[in-house]
Amino acid sequence: MTSNSLERHAADERYRGRPGRSGARRGMTLIELMLVLAILVAVAAVAAPAIKGPLEDFRLRRSAELLRARWGKARVQAMRTGQTMMFRFQTGTGIYEIRPWITGEVLLEGNTLGLALPAADPALAAGPVVEPEELAEGVSFYGIQSTTSSRDAFIQQLALQQDPSGEWSPPVLFYPDGTSSTLRIVLKNERQTFVMVKLRGLTGVAEVSDYLSAEELAL
Repeated sequence: MTSNSLERHAADERYRGRPGRSGARRGMTLIELMLVLAILVAVAAVAAPAIKGPLEDFRLRRSAELLRARWGKARVQAMRTGQTMMFRFQTGTGIYEIRPWITGEVLLEGNTLGLALPAADPALAAGPVVEPEELAEGVSFYGIQSTTSSRDAFIQQLALQQDPSGEWSPPVLFYPDGTSSTLRIVLKNERQTFVMVKLRGLTGVAEVSDYLSAEELAL
């Protein structure tokens, strides 16, 4: 090995052996990573409320549209089968159910054993067991305003006897002739934003309001 080669080799060794060069580079990379993570956490903390609000309002709107669609389906089923359909919910929760309302008269017509069944037995009028459904997460039923007809009142009285605890709301009814109960049901989310779903009894058509505040709802 020539003297020039030895000098270059020694210079390379001194360069690679300088203390803290490679370690300093690794240390700076770790610090940079920690700074980036800290910035991301700060940005997420600031942005989370801005994202959460619209997401909750979207779920509220989606629940109202779902309710309107389910009512439309119940109305069509009542017209197709000739059997009154019932919708009811549990206030303060997102739980609801839709099922046929079977009156005592229907049970008498199907009674092949000749048993003497009462025409309006509340224990029998509830119909088949149906699994409850639920609105989107964070959305609940806030209240109901209804205009009760005479036929609505009769079934609601039976429903009250069937549910003396008051756990369920008065039933919303869809009749085989295409008409329904007339009412307004209010949904709300955790931000205290409200949406009203209106049902027109004469046509059985439902519509969804815009977002409402507590002040607007009180008007």
